[in-house]
Amino acid sequence: MILILAAKCRGPGSGVTAAGHLRYDRVNSGHIYRRHDSPQKTYRHNNKFYCTVLISRRPDYRNGLSFISNSIERAGVAMTRRTVFGAATAALLLLAVTAGCAGPAGQTGKAVGEQSLEADFARLLSWFGGEYNNYEQVWQQQVDGLEGDALHEHIHHIFLPVSAPNIGTHTYFVKQYTDGDYEAVYRQRLYHFTQNPRQGAIQLTIYSFKEEHKYRYTDRNPDLIRAITLEELRTVPGCEVYWKYNGEYFDGHMQAQACHFYSTRSKKEIYITDTLRLTATEIWIGDKAYDAGGNKIFGRDEPHKNRKVRYFKGWMGLQRQKVDPDAAPEEWVFVKEFSIHNEGQIVPIFDDVGNKTGYSVQLARLTYQNTRQPILKLGLIEDASGKTVTYIWSEVGSRRLGMNLRWMQVGLTAQQAAAL
Repeated sequence: MILILAAKCRGPGSGVTAAGHLRYDRVNSGHIYRRHDSPQKTYRHNNKFYCTVLISRRPDYRNGLSFISNSIERAGVAMTRRTVFGAATAALLLLAVTAGCAGPAGQTGKAVGEQSLEADFARLLSWFGGEYNNYEQVWQQQVDGLEGDALHEHIHHIFLPVSAPNIGTHTYFVKQYTDGDYEAVYRQRLYHFTQNPRQGAIQLTIYSFKEEHKYRYTDRNPDLIRAITLEELRTVPGCEVYWKYNGEYFDGHMQAQACHFYSTRSKKEIYITDTLRLTATEIWIGDKAYDAGGNKIFGRDEPHKNRKVRYFKGWMGLQRQKVDPDAAPEEWVFVKEFSIHNEGQIVPIFDDVGNKTGYSVQLARLTYQNTRQPILKLGLIEDASGKTVTYIWSEVGSRRLGMNLRWMQVGLTAQQAAAL
């Protein structure tokens, strides 16, 4: 066991050297003692820095304190043995850790930083996979009167974990498309996550496909990508994204001016910056490009704010007279099963021979300005006008929703628990 003891310190100014044993530093108005011949550790508690961070491999607690006290006295620092015993034990930290300790077989464990990186890695992987959409961001901008280029693009993101042994574990197929049109794909990639202890971060290496069409529908058939090799992919060194957890969310960034390429169209060197934010329920993506003079080529000051979607399965029916006046009142168009997500997806109602009926249903999580209360809205849309004929609303975490207009009915059941 290693005893790591920390206490607030008072002593002479910075720069005192402790006879080859201790070095006395000042960090952010806190004082830190470090033993030269021991791993150097610094600890912070409640935003305050503490010193006397010494590592004793002595199993006895009192012996460890005596060792620390004697070391400090030899350093000539104004801390008495009583100060060490009192402050270190009663007021502050006594951390018994096994990081770096020799185990029964003489093996050395992982350092605290490595353990933290592994925990962050597991957290990121548990959060990242899924589908995301920024429908509410675009809807709110339209409500606010924004138009044209001022509007953010409406984007749907698919981040699907896949098995690609030639690339490595923790690999994701990525498809991003616009305006709710599954075929309007504007970006298709392969992502590979690894731990990078040197950077103290999780590294994302981004691959593009040399032949995108071969893998376009991997999200529907993951086996398509199982045998892919690095020779079928491209990557640009310097365009890696590094993720760090700040206790609330992951920050993702590229290294400054590391990701760049020469544009044959503009005859300029283009520099890419990518800033991201990941939580359990959202991913924010901010892509920007600049020339060597710092002039923006593309990108927005506000990132695309995408929320993880939640899928529902459902059924719906429509009285046939709505599309065929000659039909009998008891005749219905019935859709036995369909799928819809809660971030603004619109699903047309087709008849039994595959023709559109002129109506669609939409499910959207929204926040109305007059209440500021998030709701889950299920609406019926008239395709010709694009207007919502009627709608019902419920709590965002609702598991089941339904609507009955007598001439039209729909029922939905959630496939995943709500991530609020």
